[in-house]
Amino acid sequence: MPSAVIAAFLAAELEFRSPLRLSGRQSIQLAAEFEAVAGVFSAARLHQHAVRAYQRAKALHRMTEDTEGEDRCGLLLARARTAAQPDAWRRGMGRLADLLCGYGYRPSWLLGWVVLQLAFFTTLVLAIGGGESNWNLTYMALTTFLGPLGPGNLAQVDGAAHVVFGIESWAGALTMAVFFALLVRRWFRM
Repeated sequence: MPSAVIAAFLAAELEFRSPLRLSGRQSIQLAAEFEAVAGVFSAARLHQHAVRAYQRAKALHRMTEDTEGEDRCGLLLARARTAAQPDAWRRGMGRLADLLCGYGYRPSWLLGWVVLQLAFFTTLVLAIGGGESNWNLTYMALTTFLGPLGPGNLAQVDGAAHVVFGIESWAGALTMAVFFALLVRRWFRM
């Protein structure tokens, strides 16, 4: 890593901590500098330094009310924190959170997982059979995700399919609850 990057990080840190108040334009430029330095630190696998730089950039974006920049830095900060984790289990869970919904900064990614869950449960129910026609089973599998079926709907379905429909309704309720919570958080900046 070139010493110029470290010097740039130290200069940006001194400017950030300066007793003089930064103008909006200076804050934007300093945030861009922190982001650039953090990217170099991440590429060099100096994740703790990248975390500090992304924290500074995120704080500067918050001060200038740049929500897109704040979200971008928040996502990159979460990824750097995950990469900095010494525990493989926590690192794996962090990567799973990134894959599912971008650490909450990309709630729309959950919709892709909804489609995959629907395809999985529909395929599973069709493979099990269950005593109904394939069209009825497909319809029930697609609607169960958003709300559980009642006992009258399941009267003609075999026991193994009952279990699949129960698991699907729980998975759907959980996925949609997380999706809407993340969406509301993103909209209202909680």
